[in-house]
Amino acid sequence: VLGKAAIPALTAYMTDVNNMTFARVGAAVSLRFVAEMALDETSRLIVESILIEQLKKYLDEEPAFNSGVVNALVNMESTAATELISEVYREGGIMPGLAPSWKDVRAALMLPPDYPNPFGEDADEDWDDVDDAFESDFGDNEDVLTFRPIRKDKEAAKKKKAKRKQANKMKKLQRKKKR
Repeated sequence: VLGKAAIPALTAYMTDVNNMTFARVGAAVSLRFVAEMALDETSRLIVESILIEQLKKYLDEEPAFNSGVVNALVNMESTAATELISEVYREGGIMPGLAPSWKDVRAALMLPPDYPNPFGEDADEDWDDVDDAFESDFGDNEDVLTFRPIRKDKEAAKKKKAKRKQANKMKKLQRKKKR
């Protein structure tokens, strides 16, 4: 499936929280490529609205995923997403280094010089300085991974998979007994 016809499948994959984060980012980037390669403005507007709607859920998503969606919107030069992108940055919903720096966002979206910096009036707009102040999920010890609690829908999916595996195992045992 290529072009505009791929939009529903890519959207479904991107919005499914059971898929891996960076695979979902790949779907968002693919949507951007579909929009860029489309000859009609309609496809671009459709993809832009899909990505904006997804980014509106930034509080429920991982910062890495939000960073990918922001990246796609900025590369599309989506001025319609400016306020939302600013909000996501202000609330810390992105990861420095994965998302473009505010300086890059300002340049790509051609924001006026007086557009407020979401990090604060006197804050740096480049990741070189912002990245050092970023609080990661690793805390003080970056050698030890810390994990967020598993979402309930992922937990339910794991239970369902385990149940399926157990049922298949039992069927296999039943077939062996019949022989």
